[in-house]
Amino acid sequence: MHKLCFVYFALLLTLSGLPVLAQQQITDYKQAVDDVNCVLAKKMLISFERASLARGIKDCTYEAVVKEVRKVQENKTKGYKQDILDILSKVNNYKTKVDNPSEYVLFETTLDNLATLAVQSYSDLCDKYAKSGNSICKDFNQTSASLEQEVAVIVNNALLEIGQNTYGGEKAKTRPAPDKPQPRTVEPAETGTANQANDGQVTEVSDSSKPGTGASLASVISTIVLVLLIAAVGWLYKEQQELKEQLEDIKMMLRVFNQKRPDGMG
Repeated sequence: MHKLCFVYFALLLTLSGLPVLAQQQITDYKQAVDDVNCVLAKKMLISFERASLARGIKDCTYEAVVKEVRKVQENKTKGYKQDILDILSKVNNYKTKVDNPSEYVLFETTLDNLATLAVQSYSDLCDKYAKSGNSICKDFNQTSASLEQEVAVIVNNALLEIGQNTYGGEKAKTRPAPDKPQPRTVEPAETGTANQANDGQVTEVSDSSKPGTGASLASVISTIVLVLLIAAVGWLYKEQQELKEQLEDIKMMLRVFNQKRPDGMG
């Protein structure tokens, strides 16, 4: 009876560990969406000469990023503030595109699509507002390349974390590593907006924060569950062998008994 209880315990622990692993997948995934939004928002603000607001983004949650963007005061160029907010909203909506739990390939496909959306949205925004008479997106090629590299790093790091706790996750290790983005200086703020003026050359720093404790805990739980399952399988195999031996003994006893029976019986 106690052996059967051990098997039940191992299976129960396995089932209880699955929600933890699945939740960690979603946590890592949503963190990546926030980090992409954060980098994209900074690039867009800098390209519209709002470097001071870009530096003001210290927390990469969607709410904190939107709060800084709403501080934009448009001068000659009108409409880009709302366009930026709309882009950030589209990116944030990616948090709902993956259900829990999911296989690795779905996370990978969705995050790759998100990366494409971020880079394309920046390009479309610059195409719409950059004119010969203004300095909007004047360093487009450099900024676009930097954005693509930074987003690729975010996506790859997230997939490596997600892959630790997801079916098919070993594929994350075979993805080509993106080039590391080079730091660049931001441009002066728009003329005539004193409260948004740039107070000097600054280097952009990514505010992405990777969850570490949760991933470590998930790995420990996964290891414990695996060990218990292996032990349970080994025990079941041993019990099967013992039962087989007992059946052979019974068969042998029956044969001996039949041989010793008097011919007149039966």
